[in-house]
Amino acid sequence: MKYFLIGFLLTYFAVAFVFPSYRVWKRTNVSPVIFGGADNAHDYIGKLFKIVMIGLTVTVIIYAFGSSIYSFLLPVFWLEYQTAAGGMTTYIFDGF
Repeated sequence: MKYFLIGFLLTYFAVAFVFPSYRVWKRTNVSPVIFGGADNAHDYIGKLFKIVMIGLTVTVIIYAFGSSIYSFLLPVFWLEYQTAAGGMTTYIFDGF
């Protein structure tokens, strides 16, 4: 399962980013993955998206090869808290 997850992540990156970027580059001779130094929403979201994708990749690699460290990543126990009424455990994100 762990190695399948790495393969799935690589396939996802290839299908979602590499192949479409290559296709645009071949058709237009312009790199589609360029974020300038401008102060606009496009560059800001692009930088945040890079951080999320790097975090996702690091998490998958830690899950596959370093299982002792993975327990510090998930599940996120600090999102749970005790309510004042009744001592029931309430989750901030009820959908999870």
